[in-house]
Formats: sequence, C-alpha cells, structure tokens
Amino acid sequence: KRDQNHTIPVRAYFPTTTKNTTKYKVLVYIHGGGYVIGSHDDLLYDILCRQLSSLGNTAVLSISYRLSPENKFPSQFYDIYSLFDWLENGESNKDIKEKLDISNIGLGGDSAGAQLSIGTILMMKYKNKVTMLNNIKHQTLLYPVTYFKEITESRIKYEDNCYMITKELALWFHHQLTDCYTNHWNLTDDDDLDLFVDQIECSVDDHFIHPNNITQPILNPWILEHSLDFFPSTHIITASGDPFRDEGILFGELLEKNNVNVKTTVVSNTSHGFFIIPFLSTYQSTISIFIDDFLKYVH
Repeated sequence: KRDQNHTIPVRAYFPTTTKNTTKYKVLVYIHGGGYVIGSHDDLLYDILCRQLSSLGNTAVLSISYRLSPENKFPSQFYDIYSLFDWLENGESNKDIKEKLDISNIGLGGDSAGAQLSIGTILMMKYKNKVTMLNNIKHQTLLYPVTYFKEITESRIKYEDNCYMITKELALWFHHQLTDCYTNHWNLTDDDDLDLFVDQIECSVDDHFIHPNNITQPILNPWILEHSLDFFPSTHIITASGDPFRDEGILFGELLEKNNVNVKTTVVSNTSHGFFIIPFLSTYQSTISIFIDDFLKYVH
C-alpha cells in the first residue's frame, strides 16, 4: 500500500532465436550498484540480460528500483516486491504478462541486487505470500552482501585494495541506504504496523547507523539463523578476490543448515563486479554456469 502511485520501470527481454508457442519461463534480474547507481538502461546490464534471455530461452525482467540516498530503505525492496505482486495480481501490461509463465520463475542479482533478492524472499514470507514464494523455483546470488558481522579472511585480504569495492566505499553505500528508521520497519502483510515508523524522531547522529547495528532481517538474514528453510534452491557465485567471498560462502552454508538446496561456485582470478564486465575472461563462462544451473530448476 505504501508508495502506490510510484511507477516502476521494468524492461522485458524475450529470446528471438526460437519460436515459442507456449509461455516463457521468467528470470527476474536485479542489478547491483550499492543501491546508489545502476538501472535497466545501463549498457552492461542490457548486454547481460540479452545474453541471459538468449542462452536460457527465457524472458528476463530487468527492474530499475529506486536509488539511494534519495530513497532510503525499504523503498528498493518494495519495488522488487511490487514486480512480483504485478506478476501474480497485476492488470496492466497484459500483452507482456500473457507471454510469461508466472509459476516458473528464477530470481537473480549481483552485489546489492543479490541482497535485494534475499530480502525480497524474506518480504514474501513476512507477508505470507505462499503462492508467490512457490512460484520462485531458484535464485542465483552473485557475490551477495548480507551484513555478516564477523571479520573474514577475504575481508582482511581484499577490502582495502579490491578493484570494484573497498571498505570505505562499502561503508559509504551503507550510509546512503540506511538511517535511524531502518531497523524499525516491520514489512508484514499489514502495512498499518509500519505507520509509526515515520513518527520516530531522529537526531543527526542517529542517521548514521553502524553496519554492525543492523538488526533489520530484510538486510541481515543472519538474524533469522534457524528460520530460512522457505528459501528456494540457491546458487551462490562469488569471486576468489572479493572481500565478500567468505561471507557468500558462509551464507550458503547457513542456508544448507536450513535444508535449502545450495550450490556455491567460487570463480578464480577475478573480483567483485566481474559478472557485468564483458571483456573479462571469466564473463562468458560464468554466464554459462548461471544459465546451466538456472535451467535445472526453472524449466
């Protein structure tokens, strides 16, 4: 019910190499960019989504969610959730929707997009959207960020000199997304429970919440350590030189402990952000890994 007048731009990609007389399976892809940059119009994401659609013979929906700092948490998560609500209940853009098999969906994203994927699954659970959850057969998380509090070996080794993301940049992205309201959002099916959030009084200092103080489960799924068994099958793809490498691996192990079907792939000789850079040697092979696993569950 919040922001119901907001229009969410989504680009739909359909394969052109084959004639499909039935409905297309769906991949919802969520771009990264620290919640601050990126859109479906970005050339690198456009190239990526075209390839995913062609190689997977699938419809790809690429969404431009609202960006920070103009739009703080949970605006971005509402936008992704709203796309799934449209898939299940929407009346607009019927010419697109009639081509989609909405019972056969994969979800994927890189970096902040991977965190949005995780958080969207959690929102569906909180809102008791059983059908919506059941329609998602698989998710692929590219170097996910999960607010893991412990210091890992990969952070120690790479967070000061990683090509695409440093400790300082990650902290800056965090401050653009969060504020003193972040931990107070309920995000259940009853929007009225969140009406009080806007009435909280914040001092200037309160707006800069430390990452270790994030207790909002939508951002920090570690809070729900033993309650994640509703997640779909998950493929975590991370990079050997990524400061978030170990965090991604550990999140996969957490899901496994919750009886979720998990596969983890660590791509050698590369770093954070590699999945959207076409000239890297790891680019095409990782797209193939992505699609091969996607097609095992979404078919």
